[in-house]
Amino acid sequence: MRIAILVVIYRAARCSDADADALAYFAESEDDAGFGDEEPETLLCDSDLMYYLIVFSEMWESPTPDKATLMNWYENSTMASDNYLSLPYYCLYTGSRERACQELIPFPIALPLVYEREDRRVS
Repeated sequence: MRIAILVVIYRAARCSDADADALAYFAESEDDAGFGDEEPETLLCDSDLMYYLIVFSEMWESPTPDKATLMNWYENSTMASDNYLSLPYYCLYTGSRERACQELIPFPIALPLVYEREDRRVS
């Protein structure tokens, strides 16, 4: 899906009749992305648990920005993801007691469901 971002932006900016048709076709195909499909291969490749495990273990900023900062980044960017909606999940998955998590509703103390980041610096 990420590989299509630049093409979608390019076609949306150019916006000819052919581009509008292509974007409509793209949007329709994404609506039928196979969610709820019972095939094991689809379930393995479309797992929220797996997604959050990877995102919170490897990609999420640490310490986490608070909700106001995440919303500010989202609202003031030309193109951004709505990560502020994932902050409560981050707090639950990581068991974090960071300030940003404490500002949310009280979460029960939980064992973290993340793994340690690898040190990927090249020597």
